[in-house]
Amino acid sequence: KEFYGYVSNIYHYLLVENLYKKPVAVIGHKEVFMLASFLACSFAGMAYVPIDSSLPEGRVKSILRQIEPDVVIDNSICSVMQKSATTGISNIFMNDDDVQYIIFTSGSTGEPKGVKILYRNLKSCVSWLEKLWCGTNGAILNQANFSFDLSVADIYLSLVSKSTHFVLPKSVQ
Repeated sequence: KEFYGYVSNIYHYLLVENLYKKPVAVIGHKEVFMLASFLACSFAGMAYVPIDSSLPEGRVKSILRQIEPDVVIDNSICSVMQKSATTGISNIFMNDDDVQYIIFTSGSTGEPKGVKILYRNLKSCVSWLEKLWCGTNGAILNQANFSFDLSVADIYLSLVSKSTHFVLPKSVQ
């Protein structure tokens, strides 16, 4: 219930602050606001771009130059997230052909390059993962940074399987 309130508050914030639905930069390292922001972006029909806060400043600036976001979410969103719950999520705007998220890779050049993943691609991946999963209400351990594609399996499989998502911070790794 608390997490849904976070997602709902960020969702409403995005609908006001990102009228042109440009990709949203989400900068952090495995904090709960990042997960809430990913879902809020999805419900609002906006692509999110996960950026790990441990990246060199030059790389972060390069990514931000490429996506030109109207909204950058970082730890400062916590005040929005923790307000009294809003009215909830009224509409889900994400469609199959919309970009769900953009992961930046170095590629062969060493320069950040965005790879766009459509919502239908995510649904297909999660459907496949769900078939491999042995049940519901389990536990899923996240080790990958949220800026890596591998983390998508942890995040979305835990939601569809109603499993507990344990996020392993860098200090514990």
